[in-house]
Amino acid sequence: MKIQMYPIDYAFDKEIPELDIVFPDVKTEGLVGTIELPPGILAQINVAGDEGYDTPASKVEVVNPAAWLKTDAGEDITVNGYNLKDLTRKGYEAFKDDLKEYKLT
Repeated sequence: MKIQMYPIDYAFDKEIPELDIVFPDVKTEGLVGTIELPPGILAQINVAGDEGYDTPASKVEVVNPAAWLKTDAGEDITVNGYNLKDLTRKGYEAFKDDLKEYKLT
């Protein structure tokens, strides 16, 4: 399965970085929901695809990925058979200058 990754600004706050992980071969639409992370982690994971988590995702939005990557949380999260944290690490390394950690002030 082909995977594309790119950094963007979070839609609701342009100060917060987001890594989009796109599966272009999956033709689904709409936001399915959010993958929960433990409290205290200033990050969010949104999944786009058809209704229900049992269908392939077309896109994953990792909001503030640096905050998530520095924790042990979510090491076992998979999307479309891929370990999401491993994909996020690869994307973060490729675009780390554009994905600096956002911190509340």
